[in-house]
Amino acid sequence: MRRVRDGFTGQKILVLPEEVSQLASQMPIIGNLCITDIGYFPTAHYHYVNRKTGIDKYILIYCVDGRGWYELEGSRYTVTGGQYFILPAGSPHAYGADRKTPWTIYWFHFMGRTAAPLWDIYYNRHFPQTSIPFDKTRNDLFDKLYDTLEKGYSLEHLRFTSLSLGHLINTFLYPKITEQQKSRKTSSDMVDRTIEYMQRNLSASISLKQLAKHINYSIPHFASEFKKKTGYSAIDYHNRLRIQKACQYLDLSDMQVKEVAFVLGFKDPYYFSRLFSKIIGKSPRTYQKEEKNFIKNP
Repeated sequence: MRRVRDGFTGQKILVLPEEVSQLASQMPIIGNLCITDIGYFPTAHYHYVNRKTGIDKYILIYCVDGRGWYELEGSRYTVTGGQYFILPAGSPHAYGADRKTPWTIYWFHFMGRTAAPLWDIYYNRHFPQTSIPFDKTRNDLFDKLYDTLEKGYSLEHLRFTSLSLGHLINTFLYPKITEQQKSRKTSSDMVDRTIEYMQRNLSASISLKQLAKHINYSIPHFASEFKKKTGYSAIDYHNRLRIQKACQYLDLSDMQVKEVAFVLGFKDPYYFSRLFSKIIGKSPRTYQKEEKNFIKNP
């Protein structure tokens, strides 16, 4: 049967010189965790590796499509798209692509002082293989590591890849936390974009429908997420921003209360006064007459 260790159409492969790897392993920061080999094999027909004595590095293989297998400690495990596995340093092993539907894999070898503890986490939590959700960030990190090392093995590049490698391995060991962080970031982005839109439209009433449409959310989902993140309904938040602006006008200008209401898009000055009193705790006229610790129109 035909077997190929490497040499696939569209492949990417980079191996650090042994002297570079050994020197890096003794350095601060880089010695904690460093890449020694990194690659990408698309549709790797006949891919096969058999190391009867193992190697002195750890190996992570991430199958993004197709199927494959690996052998470790006398057992054979099947790997499918969306799964990854890690092989420990010093252990005999073999792995390869499925004959009919060969895998597409991202892979790297790594070593360093934290490599063994990372293997322990994997072994205790995820062995023999783990399915993880697709995350573009993971693929982008891999490409960034590869591109950086391809530009040379300067101390700066080795430090960058060492620190970035920890983040990349995190996306494998803790995919749920990674997804939660992305979800929080998405929600925060949604809130930030909504508030920016509100601030650009302080002089007008805005409907929930307008706000949801602006960020391309359904109305129920938008309303729920916004309140969860801010503690206020979207309309209430917008009104509070408008009243905050009203305070600035009353503090820093000689505008009448009716004028302030008009500038901020309140057609009914009595409604404006009631809303102001509800949020600030006093009427706009009382607020305007209070002594402030600054001088108007200096």
